[in-house]
Parts: sequence; structure tokens; C-alpha cells
Amino acid sequence: MTAPAPPGTPKGGDFPKRHHTVPKFYLERFAVDEQVELIYRDDFARSFPINIDRALAENHFYSFETDDGWDPEFEKVLALNIDDPASAAIRRMFDEGRALNAPGPRETISSFLAFQSVRGFRERHALVEHHKAVARKMASMATPEMILRSARDRGDEEMTAERSADAADFARGGEYTIKVHQEASLHLGTVMPIVLKLAPHFYERTWRVLEFPSPCLVTSDAPIALVDEDHRAPGSEGGFPFAQQILFPIDPQRALLMFRADLEVEQGRYPAGARQAEVINRHVAFSAHRFIVRKPGTDPLAGLTVPERAPAVYEVRDMIGLSVNQSVEARAKVVEHMKRHGRPPRR
Repeated sequence: MTAPAPPGTPKGGDFPKRHHTVPKFYLERFAVDEQVELIYRDDFARSFPINIDRALAENHFYSFETDDGWDPEFEKVLALNIDDPASAAIRRMFDEGRALNAPGPRETISSFLAFQSVRGFRERHALVEHHKAVARKMASMATPEMILRSARDRGDEEMTAERSADAADFARGGEYTIKVHQEASLHLGTVMPIVLKLAPHFYERTWRVLEFPSPCLVTSDAPIALVDEDHRAPGSEGGFPFAQQILFPIDPQRALLMFRADLEVEQGRYPAGARQAEVINRHVAFSAHRFIVRKPGTDPLAGLTVPERAPAVYEVRDMIGLSVNQSVEARAKVVEHMKRHGRPPRR
């Protein structure tokens, strides 16, 4: 029998082990001499310069761990079928001035935005925490009889009634740690089916590009932000289908706004100023998981504050909710609605 390959061994030959959760071609748009500045999302006073080769990247983030080593297939598919086509499409539509309703680039960019919405650290962290919360809830509800029956179904003849009672007591006590060993599998297996449903939420909206006279926009490790009725208050309880606008900074001087189809908004390119930049930056900064990205030599966050973000996972009675981008204020409204009606609010 062949021994399993040690962790970190690539499957099927060499391949880049550093995987960008926000692609390098996009970070280049905010770079000077291939350097960007990363700002800590929870402390705007802290920042540091970094080369785009290393920015917002982690070793084997998209690789699946197998007995033969790391399997890089997903990273290859993402690079060749999503990021590379998107780089060309964004260049054609926004740098070369192709029409905003040109179906080819528009479809490619919509698919890229759908993937970018779910591929990063923020979504992985939320899904892992949700998985742990569900496992802990199920464990706390297990009776000795359920534990004994499950053990017998698995062929565990050593489990006794006394041991199953001890296990149930231990589970209810909650003094244990749940670990997820295949985070990439959990993350990618959960979110990839969602991408097909998300893409139309970008494509079918009315696209508008705001153009600023000087570099004044940031982006982040979660560069797609949702805007609701109160444009100045990020972190609403709604999601992609209900957001009035979806924001995506194209570069430090341009932002793509995608308006809900039922709103009376004209498509086109429009000049914009400081007020619009402040709204965009507030939402993008709020949506960040850990890092905000700015072009070196600029300070778009000067004087800006964002509301406190609620934890991604929350529990109301026996229900466990998941929302990656709610403010504490919005979360309180959602929880109150769930307590009264037994379900999250429907917009």
C-alpha cells in the first residue's frame, strides 16, 4: 500500500499554491508599481503596503486535500474560466468604452461578480461558523437513546447505555470544540450552486458607471456591496434580490452601480463627486471581511466611520440564521421579527 502524500504535496505536478481570493488583475487596478495598501477593516488607522502577488491571497485556499495531496482543479477552473475572461471583459467595457448592455462582456462580468460574491474569506468563515453552530445545536438535542442507536447503526458495539448517557450530558454541557477539517470542501460545495442563481441578479439590473475626477474609491477583500433604501446606512437586513443597488468599485476613479430592474434608473456613464464617493466607500468598507484596499498615496477613508457589524451566525430559539453583512441595528430588527413570526422577514 502506498503511503498518503504529506500535506502540501501537489496532486498531478506543480501549480501555483498561492490563491487570490480577489484576483490579481483586479488588484492591479488599485496598485502603484504593483503595490497596494491594505487597511484593517476594524481599525482604519492601521495599514501596510503589500505587493499584489501576496495581497488577499492564501496558500491552497481553493485546493481540496486528498490522500494524494492538494487537488488544485478548482483554482485552475476559476482562473481560466472566470478570472481571465473577466479581466478582458472589464477592460473592454470600462477601459475601452464598450456599451454597458453589450451582451458578451456583460454576461462575463456578471458571472465574475457572482463568483466574487461567494468565493472569499468572509463567506468561508461564515459557513464554517454556521456548520459549527448547527453541529453544536444537534449535539445538544441528542438523547442517550439517539446516541446509542446511532452508534449501533455505525457498527459500534462498544457503546453502552451508560456511555451514551455520559455522551449526552457532555454534549449538553457544551464544553468542547468543533473543528472543520475540510473547510474548502464545505465552502465551495455550498456556495457554487448559488452562483448560478446569483448571476442573473447582476445581469438583469440597470448598470450605471459613476466616474470621479480623481482617485477617491477603495475596494476590499469582499468588493461587492449592497445598498438599500437608506443609502447612508450599510448593513441592511436584505440580500441580493432586494437590494436597491449593488456596488462594485472598478478602480479608484470609477464604480459600477447595478440598480434593481423595477427602479426607474437610466443606464449610462455619469460624473460623480465627493458625496457619492463617501456613500460608496462606506458600504465597501462595511462589507470588507478583514482588509480594505486603497491606492497608495490616497486616503479615501479619512473621517469615515461605519456601523458595527453583527456576527454572521445568530440563533433565535431553535433556529440558526446566517447573514454575512448585517449591522447590529439591522440584526436586532431581524431577530425581533423572528421571535414574533417564527421566520426571517420577507421583503
